[in-house]
Amino acid sequence: MKKSIVLKLTLVLVLMISLFLPYSTTTTNAASKETATVNVKAADVREKASIKSKKLGTLKKGTKVTVYEKTKSGWSKINYKKQYAYVVTKSLEFTSKKQKESYLMDTKRTYVYKLGIDKNYVTLSYGNKNKNGYNLWTGKDIRLETHAEWAKETSEGLFFGLGDINAPREDVKYISYPIKVGKTWSSFDLTFHISSINKTIKTQAGTFKNVIEVECYAYDHTDDEVKHLQTYYFAKNIGIIKLIDSDKNMISELVKISEYD
Repeated sequence: MKKSIVLKLTLVLVLMISLFLPYSTTTTNAASKETATVNVKAADVREKASIKSKKLGTLKKGTKVTVYEKTKSGWSKINYKKQYAYVVTKSLEFTSKKQKESYLMDTKRTYVYKLGIDKNYVTLSYGNKNKNGYNLWTGKDIRLETHAEWAKETSEGLFFGLGDINAPREDVKYISYPIKVGKTWSSFDLTFHISSINKTIKTQAGTFKNVIEVECYAYDHTDDEVKHLQTYYFAKNIGIIKLIDSDKNMISELVKISEYD
């Protein structure tokens, strides 16, 4: 008897809730929320996914929106003034997966790092990209010593090239994609391990959230054991922001980041 009453009450509740849900005959492709930017001069916002539907307003070029669904007929469902509305999908530019998960240094900026505990600094500026896809970063520290960094990013991960200013000699994978806590891999006789993906790290350049912490290990033939060498910290769309040794002493730290002149 009790089970029957509970079942009836459940059915009534479901019917009541369904009365408040929006009804649409538009067929959509199920998808998670995406971020997009208006890439036309003005995008009309419609009440429904139809050119004949009521116009609610317009969005200027550069406006960022959250897209909840994409219809097969070429419309995107967005939130507009606290209600769902639609814009033509072709009027939007979607943030790619690579952009969302990029940990490569931004080629439009210059980076200033502090080296060690003394007052030695190095400014790295983007140079060029070679045929193997590596970006070259060069600069000089206050002692006028030349520094060169080769870096590239693929669907497999973030790589740094060992070598000099002329060319990288080896690929060393410092981040392996897709990113996952506990992930371990080997590269160039080194072992890397992702120990965190949500660290908050303070540097002289500012405080960075959701930072990836990557620990590096190597086999010590003298002591016949694997030892912890260094820990790297990477910020999304910025790159490496800090490097410490096994005793947590600072090796390098981002001091300043600015737009490239």
